[in-house]
Amino acid sequence: MRDDVKLYLASSIFLLLSLIILAWFTVEYEFPLLAYAVEDLPRLLIPLRAFKEVSSAVGRFLWSWRMLDLLSQAFVILAAIVCCIALLKPGGEER
Repeated sequence: MRDDVKLYLASSIFLLLSLIILAWFTVEYEFPLLAYAVEDLPRLLIPLRAFKEVSSAVGRFLWSWRMLDLLSQAFVILAAIVCCIALLKPGGEER
């Protein structure tokens, strides 16, 4: 087998395993689909509270939904890996 074919095969297997793991995490952990789109919520999107209360609420939200944050980071890292592999792809014939 040629070296470039081995590289493509190894990167394809890595990408496939990464996608399988990402899909497994998505199936394993439930996301609250439309949990916040209910009618009894106030229409005011930005609460008029002090900054300390808002910042602590944001911190609590981020730490309570940590899996969503980690999945987003994993997707960004996976996209960066795919882009790097595409950049390292050997060129075709030069004209």
